[in-house]
Amino acid sequence: VVQDELIMQVPVGPTPREFEWIAVEGPKCINARAIRRAFLSGTDSVDLVTVRRRLIRAELSQDCPALDFYGSFYLKPQDQRICVKRDVIRSRMGGSCRIERFRLLVPKPKN
Repeated sequence: VVQDELIMQVPVGPTPREFEWIAVEGPKCINARAIRRAFLSGTDSVDLVTVRRRLIRAELSQDCPALDFYGSFYLKPQDQRICVKRDVIRSRMGGSCRIERFRLLVPKPKN
């Protein structure tokens, strides 16, 4: 029996400040291998940067405790995709939060 399992460690950096971001409807699932890095955007959301330089906000469940990601977090996709209402973001300290929805962030230049 051969079993394939993917556990991803995603680096977390500071949020870019050059733009204001407008959140629009996002996808239900994203390809796990497309995620390159992440930014903490609050206690209830994480912004994911993809290979194509898209910024997708993962909004976390309301009952989620504030996670401290200590520079990175873990994703364990079931089928090479990260999907809303199914997958969770896990901190290195053992906490986890379910992803409630994705929002695509579109830049609006600051004036």
